[in-house]
Amino acid sequence: AATALPRRRAIGRIAFAGDQFFWAHQMKRLGVAGDSVSTRKLERDKLKQAISFAQRAETMQRASALEKRIAQENGTATAVTQIEILFRP
Repeated sequence: AATALPRRRAIGRIAFAGDQFFWAHQMKRLGVAGDSVSTRKLERDKLKQAISFAQRAETMQRASALEKRIAQENGTATAVTQIEILFRP
C-alpha cells in the first residue's frame, strides 16, 4: 500500500496479509485511502467507491503531500539510532 505514495497516487485498499491491515488503517487515518474492500466477498459497488475515492483531487493532493513528507524521512538512519539506543550499556 505504501508503495503507491512515492508515485503520488492514492489507492483503493485490499488487505490480504499480515501488516496489510495495519497499513490500510494508517493510510485511511491519513486520508489517502478509503474503506477496505473485502477479497472474500468482493462487491462491485464497494470496489467502485474505493476507486472513486482514490481518484478524487483532494485525495491525490493529500497523497502528494504525504509523499513529500515521507521523502524527507531517513528510515534507515532512524532505525540504526534506535537500535544503538537499545544496546547502550
